[in-house]
Amino acid sequence: MPLTESPHEGRLVDIGDTRLFVVERGQEGYPLICLHALGRDHWMFADYLDGLAPEIRVILPDLRGHGMSDPDGGLLGDDVRRLADALELDRYALLAHGSAEVVAVASARAGGVTHLVLLPDGPRPEGEYARRTAPAVERPELAANPSLPHEAIPPGVRVYREDEPYAFVHDQDAFLQRVRDFVLTASG
Repeated sequence: MPLTESPHEGRLVDIGDTRLFVVERGQEGYPLICLHALGRDHWMFADYLDGLAPEIRVILPDLRGHGMSDPDGGLLGDDVRRLADALELDRYALLAHGSAEVVAVASARAGGVTHLVLLPDGPRPEGEYARRTAPAVERPELAANPSLPHEAIPPGVRVYREDEPYAFVHDQDAFLQRVRDFVLTASG
């Protein structure tokens, strides 16, 4: 069910066939579009990521049909690229939480994404299951997530996978520093 109001100041951005509600923190710095898990909204990041600004322009959209975005049932795949175009972003980083990793991978294939920050919503698989399901890849940062379609991520996109579920809540300062270092290094 869509939200009717948000405590965060934001705006509806027209991306062609729908409008996405977007909250921005900082207008300067390298852009980082943060994708909430499916079934949630921008509130899941609340004010946890504010510490990245001003070095990083933090962009918190509600995905299509979520939160305060228009309530329609269209496809999410092109929405991030369309949002980036509407915000006049040629290059940007993506942060994806849990189920939004699939949306992030589709977005990376559409172009403009320089790197991905992937946040798990639960512990990584361990033991025999992890060994059997982890594909042999040349990019070790991807081997830790057997559910992610590694071959779908373009080779030029740098990937950082956070180990700790909800690190942006539990270890906020250290998490923000890791993301800041990764995004600013990768955007250099």
